[in-house]
Amino acid sequence: MAECIIMGTGGGGVSSDEVTARAADVVAGKSYLGADTDDDVGVGTLVEREGEQPTTGVTISDGLAHVGMLPGAYRKNGRYGTPEVKAPVDVVARAAGLDGTKMLQGYSPLGVPGQIPVFNTMGPSGTDPRGSLTTEYGLDFNARTLWMHAPAHSAYYMRSDGHPHICMDSGALGDATAQQVLQGCTFTSEHGLKIPGAMYRWPLSGDIGGQKVMDAYENTAFIGDYGARGVGVFMRMPGGSQIDPSCMWAWAPMPGAIPSNIRAGADIGGRRGTLVDYAASCVPFDGARFDGVHLSGWADGDCDTSRRFRVGPIGRYQSARTAYARSAIGGSSAGGGEPSLLVWLLTPSVALQPFRRALVTVSYSTNTTIMGHGNGVNLWAGFSRINGVQRSRTLDPIREASATGLRAQSGRVVLEIPLDGVTEQGFLVVAAHGSNFRQKGGGGVFDAHLERIELIA
Repeated sequence: MAECIIMGTGGGGVSSDEVTARAADVVAGKSYLGADTDDDVGVGTLVEREGEQPTTGVTISDGLAHVGMLPGAYRKNGRYGTPEVKAPVDVVARAAGLDGTKMLQGYSPLGVPGQIPVFNTMGPSGTDPRGSLTTEYGLDFNARTLWMHAPAHSAYYMRSDGHPHICMDSGALGDATAQQVLQGCTFTSEHGLKIPGAMYRWPLSGDIGGQKVMDAYENTAFIGDYGARGVGVFMRMPGGSQIDPSCMWAWAPMPGAIPSNIRAGADIGGRRGTLVDYAASCVPFDGARFDGVHLSGWADGDCDTSRRFRVGPIGRYQSARTAYARSAIGGSSAGGGEPSLLVWLLTPSVALQPFRRALVTVSYSTNTTIMGHGNGVNLWAGFSRINGVQRSRTLDPIREASATGLRAQSGRVVLEIPLDGVTEQGFLVVAAHGSNFRQKGGGGVFDAHLERIELIA
């Protein structure tokens, strides 16, 4: 814009050829002499704008805000003391690319409110370390990571010290302790991160038949009673230790568990015993066989029985050699049949202390008639002290039992010899005695059978 001063009459002047202003350069309504007036006075066409002029647009480019304005003269001041071009705030915000979804709540630049929540990870008070506790977490096995969803999802997380955090309840990591995890391994739980395991790995000591074996703790084992479950083997185990999954057996030394220490016929843990128990109830003689432990056969030599029985002047007898014995009966059909005596002497002597009683079963029969007067049949058994010398013993009963005055032609008797309190050894002697037989045409006999001997512990 240019202004042309038209002088009054006087010397000198300016012609159109000497100026450059044109109508578009002069405020509308103002006169001028310009290049386009041909030495005459022209009127300007330049529009003069108001002090507050609306913009035609705003463009952000090259790090600058370009505000569009209409052509014209800007000489008038706006409300802030200078010519102004006004741009609506929303126009500027759009031009600047402001997006509320990308700005924090609490801020509204150019009238655009921020929409991103601000989340203090120390809680609303700013002092709660569990203020950002999440309940959504897990393991990504492909990425080998522990992931946690942020509790406020999309938000701006902050903390006054500049170290915002997200946390989860440590109990969610489990409750394992070092004593529950193997040595050589690490674990994470509510007690810490990557804690070394402390559980001892109990070593294998070898194998038996290809099956792995471990030693009992301190090689300790014993046989004991487990209440209602009965008797069994207790083996001390290493508490708080891991037993190898391949282990099949635990072993502890038990040097006394050998067959010779286990009673014959018994089985302890699969080991058959060979020890003969002399103190157990037994049948040393069953009428045909001796057990070879308590009794082995018929004794040799004589035994003087006169302290208990004899026939006539005779008091020394040798043992019958079989379980069945027979004695011929003399006399006549009128009666007075001769007395008969059958004696069994058994060897060896028996230790009597373990036993409470002995049962001796003897049977007899005769083909004569036993008369109603006299002795009839008497059966006797007893354990005698070891008096005299070998092959010449003297009957000196320790304990004995008898059945007397039997009149039936045959019978069987169990003689019970009490042995409680006896601490001696003794020979077993058995006798069958009969008298007062009545013949029936001659050939009378008296038979006796030593059927069975039992020792009751």
